[in-house]
Amino acid sequence: MANRELEKYEFLQRLDVTCDLFAGMCSHGWFTPKELFANIDTLFDDIVKEHGHDREYLKSVVDNVHPELAEALLKPKHDMDVVRFGKALKGYTTALNDHLAAGKPVVYSFPTLTSEIWYAMDIVPLHFELLSGLLSGVYITGVEAEADAAAKEGFGDHICGFTKGPIKSIEMGLLPKPDILCKNGSPCDASNLNYVYAADLHNCPLLVLDSPYYSDDRALEYYTENIKEMIVRVEKITGHKMDEDRLRHHVDISNRQLKYYYAIQDLRKEKPCPDPGTLRFLDFGSLAICGHSEKVVDYCKGRYDRVKARVDKGETFLPAGKKEIRTLWSWGWIANMFYLPDWLEEQFGSTYMECQLSYMPGDVVGYVDTTNIETMINGLAWRSLNFCMHKTAMSYSDIWVNDFVSIAQAYKADVALFGGNRACKHAWSLSKILSDVLLEKCDIPSFIWEHDVCDKRYTSHKATKAMLTEFFNSIA
Repeated sequence: MANRELEKYEFLQRLDVTCDLFAGMCSHGWFTPKELFANIDTLFDDIVKEHGHDREYLKSVVDNVHPELAEALLKPKHDMDVVRFGKALKGYTTALNDHLAAGKPVVYSFPTLTSEIWYAMDIVPLHFELLSGLLSGVYITGVEAEADAAAKEGFGDHICGFTKGPIKSIEMGLLPKPDILCKNGSPCDASNLNYVYAADLHNCPLLVLDSPYYSDDRALEYYTENIKEMIVRVEKITGHKMDEDRLRHHVDISNRQLKYYYAIQDLRKEKPCPDPGTLRFLDFGSLAICGHSEKVVDYCKGRYDRVKARVDKGETFLPAGKKEIRTLWSWGWIANMFYLPDWLEEQFGSTYMECQLSYMPGDVVGYVDTTNIETMINGLAWRSLNFCMHKTAMSYSDIWVNDFVSIAQAYKADVALFGGNRACKHAWSLSKILSDVLLEKCDIPSFIWEHDVCDKRYTSHKATKAMLTEFFNSIA
């Protein structure tokens, strides 16, 4: 049956229903938009019968899915990976439904600290950023209305769209009210202020994990103590205690999950790149629910198996006759344009190497030692310090620049794209430095343009395509 508790909150309901739509569609083997719409009534009948969703609401969700994204995700290079991710996300939304139905606390947590600690305390956290990214990327109407509502109350354009829309949506009844907010200090000032605003508005505790400037032994010790203090405060506020065996269970899951994540990163160094770029968005989603269940491991293993098979067989997913242009995304993917990597592959042979929203080097981050609570918290702290977007944004620009020079060289990149979110002041302060160094040290030209990560109206899809067409034509 349907996850009834999620139906109280439209953002969560939409996510949950979309998982059921993809699962139902793919179980029938309908992998093209034409097949989907030819059989849409049968699909609705099956989902209503199995899950109890409202038929009109199902139709509204289907009508709202961005058509270019639907077409991209149903391609053979993506299809089964999308199904596995949908199953993993459905497992998460079902657990969240049961958690809310039981009246347990609502915790909003920034995803740069993976969630095993919360699971070990019998808490299913929500991530503004995962919700905002998925809603913006999947649907024609993402979080724009909520961002507009925030703007009317004085929220500036420099406030990050990853948090601005979803935090405003709490006031609008689209998401549940928080009992606790937890945020890393990095990144960034704009998102930090959103959490302060939400904590003040809803009169709930804001627990800040102070991101140190460095990632050496002293910084790790300091940050680990921060996390321990957070756990003590959460236990006092919620009455939910840390369970060592449960923590070990979820850390073991995330260790196995990351084994495949690291392996896929290494395989992307092969020529031609064997890994479609659109799936990088789902990979980030898998990190946001890192360690949740075996279904997340299944997603990562399935991704690895398909990528490895392409390497072993010498196959490519690029269209016949397309010469590969190995592309480094020196900022990150654009949430409101999930299908862009697929479009670039089809049009120009541009493959997606890494970005600061996806890159997490296995030789640096490694795995969490599950010996005891101390080793697990220490390992999770180290992972967080080196997590996507965390390390590169919490210190001097040299870290970001040096990391991306190393990535460009290791992955033999040809060009770099810096599609910069207008809210990321820390990123814009280094974009010229980074592009100059990439050209000087790696002979890699960069294309730089501005967008709003979640608001597709700021720089339209048409304008983005036109700019990138001009750039890649000049490269060719």
